[in-house]
Amino acid sequence: MLATVVYGANDTISRRGLWQKLVLLANSISDEPWIVGGDFNTVLDMSEVCGSSADIRLAMTEFRDCLLDTGLIHLPVQGERFSWHNCSEGDRSLWKRLDRLLVNDAWLSQWPNSHYHCLNARTSDHSPLVIRGDTATHTISMFRFDNYLTMSSDFTPSVQNIWRHRIEGTAMYAVTRKLRALKFRSLRRKKGDLSLNVKLAAESLSYKAGAKHAATTGENSMAKGWRSVLPDLLPKATARGERRREFLDLRHLRPWARHVVTPDECMELVQSVTREEIKDAFFDIAEDKAPGPDGYSSGFYKAAWPVIGEEVVKAILEFFTTGRLLKQVNTTILALIPKVRVPSLVSDFRPISCCNVLYKVITKIIVQRLRLVLDKMINPAQNAFVPGRSIGDNILLAQEMFSGYNRQGLPMRCALKVDLRKAYDTVEWDFLSAVLHLFGFPDIFIGWIEECVTTPMFSVCINGNPHGFFKGSRGLRQGDPMSPFLFVLIMEVLQLMLQQLIDQNEGFSFHWRCKEIGLFQLCFADDLLLFCKADVASVRIFGMD
Repeated sequence: MLATVVYGANDTISRRGLWQKLVLLANSISDEPWIVGGDFNTVLDMSEVCGSSADIRLAMTEFRDCLLDTGLIHLPVQGERFSWHNCSEGDRSLWKRLDRLLVNDAWLSQWPNSHYHCLNARTSDHSPLVIRGDTATHTISMFRFDNYLTMSSDFTPSVQNIWRHRIEGTAMYAVTRKLRALKFRSLRRKKGDLSLNVKLAAESLSYKAGAKHAATTGENSMAKGWRSVLPDLLPKATARGERRREFLDLRHLRPWARHVVTPDECMELVQSVTREEIKDAFFDIAEDKAPGPDGYSSGFYKAAWPVIGEEVVKAILEFFTTGRLLKQVNTTILALIPKVRVPSLVSDFRPISCCNVLYKVITKIIVQRLRLVLDKMINPAQNAFVPGRSIGDNILLAQEMFSGYNRQGLPMRCALKVDLRKAYDTVEWDFLSAVLHLFGFPDIFIGWIEECVTTPMFSVCINGNPHGFFKGSRGLRQGDPMSPFLFVLIMEVLQLMLQQLIDQNEGFSFHWRCKEIGLFQLCFADDLLLFCKADVASVRIFGMD
């Protein structure tokens, strides 16, 4: 816990040094609880003044800007409304609230019920402040915006109150700072009976299922297991597997490519993003989708769009102009989804990435443009995630191919099922870049994709709370709207490599049902069926011996 005692100067200009120091302190403090208190010698608004006072509008504006930049919020106060009196009577009497206690969100996470009392002034013209707290929870609760808040009459005024402030810096930075300031206020409102009611309902369901004890025991043991393995896992996140450091060039495969991006298509891919595209991308995301680390769902953006829309659009346009993504926007929560009924190993969980809505909007716009050329590039054997195709067609075709395999007297045939283990997680970023260059995507478009894919920060979510942050070094995120389409392009390169081997080796023989159309594979996203004649030469080509 950190505590900062404040005594503000008497004039507006001299107090600016205090605001600057508080901002520097806020930027150096990460997840530690922080409390700031004392005599600030200014007020936030005129409701904190009683009596005749000079023009203090500039002083109030600078104080509010400081709170916005630092993310500090007021603790609830009880007792006296004003903390200072000038000890005069009659028309010269002046009361102000100059003394206060401010805290950050980490403080509220550990002491959500803390507050302070403003007592009667006795031996001084200032009132003493007495803080009262509760037992620390020792966990940092993850903020989540509840969509029901949009129905409150205070929702729009609260957003307007924050959004009217001017933040120095890039458009994306300004949006993230204002979202952070809003987050703290929403967090305060969320501390009520809702969490308790949800907890009680969950416990009731556990009792009815007859599995409360087992579930609790299992959860605690798994949580301890994850916490024990995380410190060793995170530093070694980039130490496993071989890394290809030399530049990859796949352009020798272009003769086998179905389509390479044309100059006209390049112009279409990198044309200016419109405001309508951005708004449509926001409103296309379902409100109940899991939020990212910032805690905001698309429901917030939709409800607040009349207030925040213009500034948010500028932030998204800024990315497509500069090609640079703010670190806060590309942070990701890894939700661990069990693959088995009773998970006991790390491999028993499927990591699903929960990305911020701002990031999803950017990648959805990229995906909409990628769709324009994807159908021309991808072999008809791949039906997943390609516009105008259905994976069900490949399922029916596979059933037809496998029918009669137990019958005697038919030509020799062979089918191989290839399951790519950790398919998304093991994609090398330099290989992805080579794939994009192979198909002739423009450098600007490739830059957008690389900035999104190669700059994420991850935090593992355990029992609903994030634990630590670490950088990624490879892989595509399950949960990123762009990942399935990029993976389909990568699988197309595998198809091109196999096609090259087949064309250059006379020993390959097609499956007897596939010879006329030259079919040797069916793709189901990251699953693959290979078909050939049942002879050693053909199978060896698939094995790339």
